Amino acid sequence: MTIFQRYSILIFLVCTCTVWGQGNKKEQTHPIVGSWTYDASTFEASLEQSSKRRLDTIPQHKLTIRGYYVGRTETFAPDGRYTITLADGSTLQAQWAAQNNNIVLVTTPSGDVFRKRISFPAPGRMVIESIASGNTKSVMNALHFIKN
Repeated sequence: MTIFQRYSILIFLVCTCTVWGQGNKKEQTHPIVGSWTYDASTFEASLEQSSKRRLDTIPQHKLTIRGYYVGRTETFAPDGRYTITLADGSTLQAQWAAQNNNIVLVTTPSGDVFRKRISFPAPGRMVIESIASGNTKSVMNALHFIKN
């Protein structure tokens, strides 16, 4: 066997191993995958001024909303399962699917679909904004989370 043939075989084997290795890589994991805890320190800062004024007039309502968000964890599993766990331990289940432009669709067991805009302002931080349909408007315009 000539030196040229040996190098040709060696190059062929290296290329084959490289291509085979690339083909066996697992699909890239979406950055949303994982468990995220609501960042309570941003509660007041994330409210719009009109919402702050309304909540200040009804302190009990403000406490109810805080109770719903503070201690909240949202988990996005790689297989599309989505779980919200509240501070009292109760859970809500749904499915999630990523779309283009940082849009995530959340589908409830009853078939309702909610569109969310996801952003990552810093490593380990995520902001979820509900995309309103029609005239509906969320009290919390953006939910800030820290990755667990």
